[in-house]
Amino acid sequence: MESDNVVGVLTQADLLQGLQEHGEQIRVEDCMQRGMPNAEINEPLKDILQRLQTCQCRLLFDTGKLVGIVNMDNIMELIAILKALNEGQKQTHWQA
Repeated sequence: MESDNVVGVLTQADLLQGLQEHGEQIRVEDCMQRGMPNAEINEPLKDILQRLQTCQCRLLFDTGKLVGIVNMDNIMELIAILKALNEGQKQTHWQA
């Protein structure tokens, strides 16, 4: 961050690659990702999922102000949770 602006993101993979290639003295700015795509906070999740799949990018931010980070792992976790909840409801109705 510079002031209130996001200038980049350092993922674990970026950090490990930077350390491996340049050693422990590498600066964050030299191995972070810049120019991350934006997403509106009220944008439909299916649109974000579609964009993550097509752009091969890892993260999306709310436009204007950073309020969160979304990546494919987050969405896959949400899908798994929703599936488990849905299957649990089916079992509850069956048992009633």
